[in-house]
Amino acid sequence: MADKLNINVDGLDNVIDKFDNYTRNTIQEIANEINIGGLKIQGTAKRNCPVDTGRLRASIYLNPASINNLVAKIYSNVNYGPYVEDRVNFLEDAFEEHIDNIISNLEEKLGDF
Repeated sequence: MADKLNINVDGLDNVIDKFDNYTRNTIQEIANEINIGGLKIQGTAKRNCPVDTGRLRASIYLNPASINNLVAKIYSNVNYGPYVEDRVNFLEDAFEEHIDNIISNLEEKLGDF
């Protein structure tokens, strides 16, 4: 009596490779969509940011999403940025303006999955 049963399926490695590529491509498309949304939020935040010297506006950056980290971060690195945000809400308002569209675009991408 046999202890093992071996089954070989020709082409299975090719199917697995195609699935891996599809998954990587899908994740990359999601990261791209997040980054497009992040750029929109960044642009709106810069437009809505109060300007005295322009330093705060110039310091609004986007740390983009990647295939390994599906998070885009829009931030300012000046020490008084949080105080201005608390008073004016330029980042929060930019987020609120674009988030529904970002979610809709992501749902559309994931709907194909």
